[in-house]
Amino acid sequence: MLKLFYNGNILLNDTCTQEQSVLVKDGKTYKIGIFDALKAKYPQAEIIDLQGHTLMPAFFDSHSHFMAFAISLIQPSFKECKNNEEIKEKISAYLKSNNSDGNSLTAFRDFPVLSQNNEISKTVLDTIAPNTPVVLQHQSGHGGMFNSKALEIIKQNLYGFSDEIQEAEKTGYLYENAYINALKLIPVSDEKIILKAVKKAQDIYFSYGITTFQEGCLTSQMLPVYKTALKTNIIKGDIIAFTAPENYASALEYFKDINSPHFKLGGIKIFIDGSPQLKTALMYRHYLGENNNFGKCSITDEGIKNALDTAYRNKCQILCHANGDKACDMFINAVKTYSIEHADISNCSPVIIHGQFINPFHLLGLKSLNISASFFVSHILHYGDMHVKNLGYNTASQMSPLNSALHSINFTLHQDTPVMPPDMFESIYCAAARKSRSGSVLGENQKISVLEAVKAVTINAAKQYFQHNSKGSIAEGKNADYTVLDKNPLSAGLEEIRNIKILETIKNGNTVWKL
Repeated sequence: MLKLFYNGNILLNDTCTQEQSVLVKDGKTYKIGIFDALKAKYPQAEIIDLQGHTLMPAFFDSHSHFMAFAISLIQPSFKECKNNEEIKEKISAYLKSNNSDGNSLTAFRDFPVLSQNNEISKTVLDTIAPNTPVVLQHQSGHGGMFNSKALEIIKQNLYGFSDEIQEAEKTGYLYENAYINALKLIPVSDEKIILKAVKKAQDIYFSYGITTFQEGCLTSQMLPVYKTALKTNIIKGDIIAFTAPENYASALEYFKDINSPHFKLGGIKIFIDGSPQLKTALMYRHYLGENNNFGKCSITDEGIKNALDTAYRNKCQILCHANGDKACDMFINAVKTYSIEHADISNCSPVIIHGQFINPFHLLGLKSLNISASFFVSHILHYGDMHVKNLGYNTASQMSPLNSALHSINFTLHQDTPVMPPDMFESIYCAAARKSRSGSVLGENQKISVLEAVKAVTINAAKQYFQHNSKGSIAEGKNADYTVLDKNPLSAGLEEIRNIKILETIKNGNTVWKL
């Protein structure tokens, strides 16, 4: 079936033009040209009137945790709670209304504070939920507070984290690797409930104009859900998944009988440090007021080398979570050393995920190693003021050094969903405005244009994951993955960017979401 889109702004390469129209055939962009000429040549085409709106390539999610987002949709959130008392009331009301039986984890997301000075202590949580395992998950995804019932379950099976468990029995808090591994040990909702959440999560991604999603941390617990979702054709978008190095071979084997165009095992993912808002990002300089706190390292040099070995042997991509400047340097130096002493790893196209405090001067050296970066630039808006307080203005103002990256590497932007909603226009706005919640501009010298930010969430992202020949721009022969907007982002005012509406999302020529 042929579809001819016309009468709108078509975002092609570096321009947005009203003169061109787009003809779609068999799910791909077939022809781009003048409307009257295409209509005359293909009279059987269905005419799609854009009514003056903007047609642009669909967004490409360069880093998020799709399944974690799906699961978050069946967890109660503290987003609307204004104080600790409302948080307590929400926990109590939810447990009462859901008749919690004490066998499965009740996880509350978006817990705003992780501090031993917090009014909601482990003791308070035990009083509210004496018989049900409960975890309050920090909004960063890097820590949480567990009650005693939850700790009873995990301490018998969380090997290698005895010090963390002993501390958690006092405070309730687990961070980073201990926290992530603890969550894996506690049962969650059954598959039917999660599959419904998967469909809902997909619709939300579509509503933000995204047609390719990332699964940034594929665990063994997720494999059956993904397999069922693919076999039953629930997944209509495209998912690129990354797993821990030790799980890569088993994941390949697990999906060998799945021949779906909507799923690709992209490679492996490692974590070097934590998050700056929890003061666990690994830095060269200590956090202000905490002379002995330089953040946390989650992996050894040998662990990084082993991961690079896995990527090289399997000819797959490697992603590295690194926020702090020291963490970024650890990965860069490991790639450089591996390439000198072992083998050229550049074909594995390493990606630094987040890279928030990467030294701008070090970006120049990344090109020769074929390392790219995906920046969590909306941290400037949501946590910028906090980073100024914890790290100082000079350091905070150079976070996500996009303008420096623009002149050295291919880079992308992401929202790290479920940490933030998958709102690519928020990323675009933050990249161009670099304003914190207080209105302070953090890093005038690191601003980029709206056009460059749009590229970072479309064609650059497709390049980062080897899909630029089929996605990322409106071009003949590429997939007809589009989104229709109420305004042209290239001509809208900067403060209008965040309010641009997605009117329709199109995957392979077919509408998958419409306002």
